[in-house]
Amino acid sequence: MTLEMSPDEYQKIAEGLTSVAPEGWAELTLTFAAAAHAERSAVVARLADGGTAPAGPLPGTVAYTLRQLRIAAYREDAGTWFSATFVLRADGQFATDFDYDGDPGTDLSADLYALDLLKYPRTPEHTPAWLTAKLATRRVWAPSDEIELTADQHAVVERIVRSYADAAPAGWLRLVVREECSVDPGSAGSAIVRALVIETPDGLEQQDFRAPRETYFLRSGLLDELAVASPTRVIVFSLVVDRDGSHTVTVTPTDPGLLDGIRDETTSRPVHDYLANNREELERLAAATRAPAPGPARYSEGSSSRAWWILLGVCAAAWTWMTVAGDWVVATLLVGILGGVIAVAMWSTTYYSTTRLTGTALRAGSKRIRLADLDPSGVSAPGDPVKGKLFGAGWGAVRSPSAIRVTPRGQKPVWVQAKDPAALHAALVSAVSRPRTDA
Repeated sequence: MTLEMSPDEYQKIAEGLTSVAPEGWAELTLTFAAAAHAERSAVVARLADGGTAPAGPLPGTVAYTLRQLRIAAYREDAGTWFSATFVLRADGQFATDFDYDGDPGTDLSADLYALDLLKYPRTPEHTPAWLTAKLATRRVWAPSDEIELTADQHAVVERIVRSYADAAPAGWLRLVVREECSVDPGSAGSAIVRALVIETPDGLEQQDFRAPRETYFLRSGLLDELAVASPTRVIVFSLVVDRDGSHTVTVTPTDPGLLDGIRDETTSRPVHDYLANNREELERLAAATRAPAPGPARYSEGSSSRAWWILLGVCAAAWTWMTVAGDWVVATLLVGILGGVIAVAMWSTTYYSTTRLTGTALRAGSKRIRLADLDPSGVSAPGDPVKGKLFGAGWGAVRSPSAIRVTPRGQKPVWVQAKDPAALHAALVSAVSRPRTDA
């Protein structure tokens, strides 16, 4: 089925596709499928020589335009399209097809399609058989059940936890988040309460905490997806994140009327009295995370002497061969100059690319961060690609696909590379968690 699109929509999609197209393309084909907030897309290029090549990823401007098209394409009782295909040719010709009824054949879950049906209602006669069959496979929860998260949903929670921990201020101990969400058409909405416990020189304090902006769509999509699985279409999402990196999450169905109460409370008071009600547990947690690990925390990549012995052997062999074939003075000069250049290169590479953790500082090359300027909340677990300044990298070379983000108090984050990022992370967290008297 074709839909009327504005020239501006055509232009945004065309410009977005050409921006990710490989050289020599003759035709670009975009397939896009969606259910609720989840999407799947692929861009394939047909080349002028007849071959094909993948393109992409899909630019955000194109994805946003397609979301708006899907909203605008809703027809009462008939819903909106599930998938769309766009074909752009190099001569500027553009073809579109929107499928309201066909199965997109994606891995999107039954809960997502149930949520999509709430947002874009269809009458039974406009509900295709494949959708009815898919909805019949949904998990069924009783009001007293705790809703189990899928692997994909746990992955989203991990991303939210990481964003929360990265945005928390220095000295934070525990972050408690309670969100209630309803997708019932008569009372759709959400409310949230957050409590942040911070360890200060004067003891524990509680503050409100504003979620990072980048977590908004992650949270809203996840909560809607969980709420549609609830028998009441309302859920309570509880998340506890501790500064040692651990977290717990529970999701339970709840009474729809409870949502109004928590919404009223969040507008009148910033947080619950979480610290007052859990002080003993939090003080034990603070003491446990401050406790030193057995033995000093150290990390050193070290340099091997093997390469230096190999260099010495090569230089000696070259000198011997050249003295037999010619003047020993010239041989000595040539071997000395060449060996010296190689030795300097080897030394500088080792110096600038080796990461060491001592009792007082983290060192990489000539750079140094005092452990006194760090706390556990400023050390992120390895896993993210390098997105900023490399700490101590003489030539700025990326040596590892992942690195540890370290944020000293009052400074911008830097990325620290290591041959064993997990070992460095464990040693660094242990080192900055122990009490120190050094300045």
